[in-house]
Amino acid sequence: MPTAWPVGANGGANSAQHVAIRLYDEQGKVVKLGEPAAAIPLRAGANTLNFSAKYYSPQGNATAGDASAVATYTVTYS
Repeated sequence: MPTAWPVGANGGANSAQHVAIRLYDEQGKVVKLGEPAAAIPLRAGANTLNFSAKYYSPQGNATAGDASAVATYTVTYS
């Protein structure tokens, strides 16, 4: 499973090249895309799950420029 996904640069003249995005869980571990994550214990009342995203260059030769990304998470509660 991939650990990074290419970032859309919208094809403009100022687009970044060789850029991807990685998602991280609350412990800072890379989220493996397309795989179920480990269960997270919930407590009574409101809960906050903290994730983060960072730009990443899989090839190591990213160029500066415009970039954007959208991540969709599916949360299953049982």
